[in-house]
Amino acid sequence: MMFNNSKLAGKINRYLGIAKTEDLSTLQNSLDQAGKSKPQFTRLAQQLIPLLSSIDRTFMRLEESNHTLKKEIRAAKVLSVELAQAKQAAEAASKTKSDFLANMSHEIRTPMNGIIGMTDSVLETDLKPDQRDYLNTVKSSAEALLVIINDILDFSKIEAGKLDIECIEFSLHDLMGETLKPLAAKAHEKQLDLIYRIAPELSVRWRGDPGRVRQVLTNLVGNAIKFTSTGQVKVEVQATGAGAEAKVIEFSVTDTGIGVEKEKQEVIFHAFSQADASTTRQYGGTGLGLTICARLAKLMGGSIKVRSQPGHGSRFSFTTTLQAAEHDHDSMPGAVYLPHVRALVVEHNPTQSAWLVEQMMSWGIQTSAAQSGVEALKIFNGRQQSFDFVLIDADLPDMSGFDLLETLGQRTHITPKTTLMIGASKPGTNIERCNQLGVAGYVIKPMSNHELLNAILLVVGSPSNPVVVQAAETPLKIESTGLKILLAEDHVVNQKVAMHVLGTLGHSVTLVETGAEAVQQVQMEKFDLVLMDLQMPVMGGLEATRAIRQSEGGGDSHQLIVAMTANAMEGDREKCLEAGMDGYISKPIRKAQLTDEIERVLSRAQARHIWKSTSLSQPAELSELAGEQACIDPLAPVLDAPVAMKTWNHNAELFLKMAQTFLDRSPATVSSLMQAVVAQDADQIVVKARSLQGAATNLSAVTLQQLATRLIDAAEEGDMAKSYVWIAQLPAHIHDFELALRRWAMMYPLSY
Repeated sequence: MMFNNSKLAGKINRYLGIAKTEDLSTLQNSLDQAGKSKPQFTRLAQQLIPLLSSIDRTFMRLEESNHTLKKEIRAAKVLSVELAQAKQAAEAASKTKSDFLANMSHEIRTPMNGIIGMTDSVLETDLKPDQRDYLNTVKSSAEALLVIINDILDFSKIEAGKLDIECIEFSLHDLMGETLKPLAAKAHEKQLDLIYRIAPELSVRWRGDPGRVRQVLTNLVGNAIKFTSTGQVKVEVQATGAGAEAKVIEFSVTDTGIGVEKEKQEVIFHAFSQADASTTRQYGGTGLGLTICARLAKLMGGSIKVRSQPGHGSRFSFTTTLQAAEHDHDSMPGAVYLPHVRALVVEHNPTQSAWLVEQMMSWGIQTSAAQSGVEALKIFNGRQQSFDFVLIDADLPDMSGFDLLETLGQRTHITPKTTLMIGASKPGTNIERCNQLGVAGYVIKPMSNHELLNAILLVVGSPSNPVVVQAAETPLKIESTGLKILLAEDHVVNQKVAMHVLGTLGHSVTLVETGAEAVQQVQMEKFDLVLMDLQMPVMGGLEATRAIRQSEGGGDSHQLIVAMTANAMEGDREKCLEAGMDGYISKPIRKAQLTDEIERVLSRAQARHIWKSTSLSQPAELSELAGEQACIDPLAPVLDAPVAMKTWNHNAELFLKMAQTFLDRSPATVSSLMQAVVAQDADQIVVKARSLQGAATNLSAVTLQQLATRLIDAAEEGDMAKSYVWIAQLPAHIHDFELALRRWAMMYPLSY
């Protein structure tokens, strides 16, 4: 065996003091020669050579390993470079995709703004019936296209991981009512029953993402209505599991539509897929809706599934994990128990009838049911005990609910005052007829538990000793009409739409087409408001806003600027506010949306004006000072309807009328309190705030009552700074109360 480690051989040479050799083989020969004269060398060679051989093999393996390791290090470095390049390419592709989607959103929304805006404008004019029908078709088609655009944008946000899930407090009953009421019109057009049930044991207030729950529910219910030609769509909400601090809530949507084949039931949740390609032509859609629903359900800690049989309908359900609210202020009043009340429900849909009976019996009401007018008459004819009221479906299969009411009036003690009507089709006509006959109330399907209970209390309640709301002085409203507005918009179609909408609202408009012109115009004259597009030639809206803010120099002058743009991607609103804008609305522009945003911005501006008009020796920012005060309880209800009903002896109609009187006079209330605060007249603040406190207490407007109490305390302490904080928030709290009142009063044919 040959050994080639010359270094090792050299060391042994030096140790033994023998001639120089090049390798271990030569060394062995030298040792053998030396052994002839010196036997001890022979024994040494016999012991040393095997050891040297083993060491040499180890060195060789180490050199091979070192060589392999160097190759792997070089390969790893190459791979690292490739990964870095791939990462850069992926980030560039993601940015390109985001830029493309943002640009696509802007480019599509701009003409959509023109289509929808000008169609709305023409629909406000006198038209022949066929012309109105044609234009409504144009509008509905444009709205459908907008839904597709939103689906694509939502899908892209989810794919990019940029869609966040909120965790805020909300009312489950309000969420269901606000989601399903708009969908009911389409169901009623197809003569479908749209009904829903919330399990009675569920709390009302929860913490989660109501916006995303609404989005999934809207998609599932919309699909159910789309794919169902006859029958019903029913929605149920119930708990399926519970943890230490949260519950798994299931929302299910069951229809009697075309159904989905078993082998297609998994495919429909994949992107750009539908159960059958032919459905795209017949029903439309991108195939993204259910994919988005599945992704959203997963993001909310749940899942989605389907159970279906072709020709026999489908049941889509999704779960989400919700946290119970700390204080359930809006829960259905547990104290409501009416065991001595007897009622008859006349409803043609068996599911709706069963759910109505279940809910009414949970309030202790002795409830019977009939599914037709003939069956109801038989019950009356064969019953010895009378009913306190009757809940009648206006659209019974054998006779109308109004015909049944007239027949009952002729044969029994039942009168319009002891009758509640429920209905879906032609609500306007039905409400008018209810008013003519004097029916106690009319509830539009689908109805919530709150609506049902309030309607029942309207019949069984007896008014006595009503509380009168104290009036205020001369009214002074925040003017949101007749404004002088600067419109910065370069697109011709968008100019026409915006100028028409603003003109119908009574505003005067000055038009510029670039951001640079907007900056110049603002420096030349004063405007109440600037509506600023973002993408304009020469200078964009963000850059123009920054230039305007820079020219103001942080002084008292503050030009109100609202973004009015087709940029509707995630973060666009935040970019506008960071640039110094006061508000944001996305295109297509709707008149109601524009009006609400203008009023919101003006209201905040008025609060700033109140603060800056004070003569405090050490003024502070309103937000900073507000942070030092005890805030209005965020969990307190804006309107505590159960307490209101108890206060007003369950006379809902009288309560609503007095609440409307309070709202009509609220501008004067705000004005007089503002004048007292600006004048730093503590006595007047106390007097007027006590008046507001009394009215708010009578109307169960809890947050308004708290605000009035804060004003009184601040005035009595002589702390004018606190008074400015609370008075600046008063208009917003009154606005919140009005919105809460409108939601509560949806079933009543009153002017709200």
